[in-house]
Amino acid sequence: MIVPLSSLKPGETGIIESLPGGRMLFLKLSSMGIEKNAKIKVIANYGRGPIIIEIDNIKMALGRGICNKIWVKKIEEK
Repeated sequence: MIVPLSSLKPGETGIIESLPGGRMLFLKLSSMGIEKNAKIKVIANYGRGPIIIEIDNIKMALGRGICNKIWVKKIEEK
C-alpha cells in the first residue's frame, strides 16, 4: 500500500516510492538522505505539527506539508 509519510503511525516503517514535489524540494530532501528506495521510520506523529522520522539511524523532524509529498510503501512488520 503506497501512502503519504504523514499517514504512518509511530513505529511504522516504509520504503520511499516517490517524491512528487518540485526540484528544490527534491534537492533539499536528497541532501538529508531522503531519497527513493530509502527505508524510513516514523518515531512521532501527533496528528499535527512536525513528524519525527528516522532514516539511516539519524532522527530529524519534518513539517507535515513536506511529509504529505513523500510517498512510501508501508512495510507490514510481523
